[in-house]
Amino acid sequence: MNGEQIKNKIPQIRSALFLTGLFLEVLFVLIDKSRLSNPYTGACFRATFLLFLTAMLLEEHSKKEWILMVAVLLFTFFCYRWTGKNDLLRAAVFVFASKTVPLRKSLLLLFRETLAGCLLIVFLSLTELFGERSVTTVFRTGGEMQTRYSLGFGHPNALHCMFYMLLLMGMYLYDNRMKLYHYLLLLVANGGVYALTNSRTSFLLGILSVLFAMLLHYRVRAWMYAAGAVLVLIDVAFSVECAYMSFLWRGLPGSPFFIRADQVLNGRIANLYYGTEAHAGYIESWSLFSSPRANEYFDMGWVRFFYWYGIIPGILAVLLILYLLYRCQQERDFQALMLVVSCCTYTVIEAHLVSVYIGRNFCLLFIGAYCLGARGQAKGKVKVLPGDEGKAPIDRIRQREE
Repeated sequence: MNGEQIKNKIPQIRSALFLTGLFLEVLFVLIDKSRLSNPYTGACFRATFLLFLTAMLLEEHSKKEWILMVAVLLFTFFCYRWTGKNDLLRAAVFVFASKTVPLRKSLLLLFRETLAGCLLIVFLSLTELFGERSVTTVFRTGGEMQTRYSLGFGHPNALHCMFYMLLLMGMYLYDNRMKLYHYLLLLVANGGVYALTNSRTSFLLGILSVLFAMLLHYRVRAWMYAAGAVLVLIDVAFSVECAYMSFLWRGLPGSPFFIRADQVLNGRIANLYYGTEAHAGYIESWSLFSSPRANEYFDMGWVRFFYWYGIIPGILAVLLILYLLYRCQQERDFQALMLVVSCCTYTVIEAHLVSVYIGRNFCLLFIGAYCLGARGQAKGKVKVLPGDEGKAPIDRIRQREE
């Protein structure tokens, strides 16, 4: 094999490396959700990191991209050395490596593997081969003993959470095939899962996401992107205020709104202060770049992000999401707006996407596709082929990728 042949093989090698790493990262998520024990998690993360790093380095980059890459990697490496958490560094390399594969191809792999893994977990639970089918506990503050179905996922909330993630990915991937009755079936399915889990967060946001996706499917207005950006800012502002107000919940004159909000959120706000001895999550436990001691787990994902990684990385993450929405508007990718805003709102209450597991956060694929300019397919830059006239740029892209 001569040099020219090797050069022609490099794109295939890059793609294979990234997709292999993505497959493994999703597999780690499924193992974690099924409550299997993986004593080699650290070694597994290092292996996928090397796969993504190799794919990133084999990709062709412009001078500006190299400068951006070096700056981001140095910053995330600093965060790693400061806190001992390598999550941001791994996520950065993953995002840069994701440029090697079209967005739809990567997301299809993630969606199909997650769906197949979830169905396998449910099957093993129903056949009593592995995993518990239900849990019976005191549910919600002041509640009574209730039986809720987890179907192998360890907790009912985890079951409905995975359904919600699959719902978002599925509506994005198959938007061009969706009909009105499909949206109605998804609403019914969401209600069916709620009947098993009694998980209000995923149920309510599932309804809103389906209705939002249906609205964007049939009627799109430019102001919706601005509304989505405002909602993301409200999500973050509410989370910050919850972190501040959490210590006022018990016996102190706090805001009636936040006391009521804490009751609706099943004690999540109060737990930011009272849930651990270190008051993990309370705003005074935050710092500019976090610390090695910030390793407690709790719900409310935005608060966890600021607590785990620091105020400055948190602000940068918010700005990155706002830029992502701007790029989605340029690409006229309406369903990406639904997906990103839904995930940001869900993260106010749950912390599924703020995790050491990269395979949970499929929004990283959208950052790689849009924020890095890898696709080069912003509105007005897409070559119009015969038969594409009048189509939005994203519709041309999807059709060609299929």
